[in-house]
Amino acid sequence: MDTTNRDMGTSEYSTISYSYERQKKKLFTEEGVDLLLKVRAKVDELLEASGTLKASKVFCSDDTNARWTALAALDYMVERGEIEEIGGPERWEMSRVFAKKVGVV
Repeated sequence: MDTTNRDMGTSEYSTISYSYERQKKKLFTEEGVDLLLKVRAKVDELLEASGTLKASKVFCSDDTNARWTALAALDYMVERGEIEEIGGPERWEMSRVFAKKVGVV
């Protein structure tokens, strides 16, 4: 996902993209662990209700940085084998779809 932000104190614009490696570090802070637990609870709730979920449905904040950290929580859950992504990488970050990994109880 790309989002345009102003550079600090200038009128220049720069494009900042989501980076799992950059956001993953934030998951291991006190605030990040709290967010990870909230995202995991929301994921469980949504998967129980419908079997799949859209990334945008798990966000707990309108803040872009918090959304990226929540997206990193989803990617972390994929990395751990808890859920799997359905579809290809061509999707816009917030439109990515996830399901419970087959064989995971």
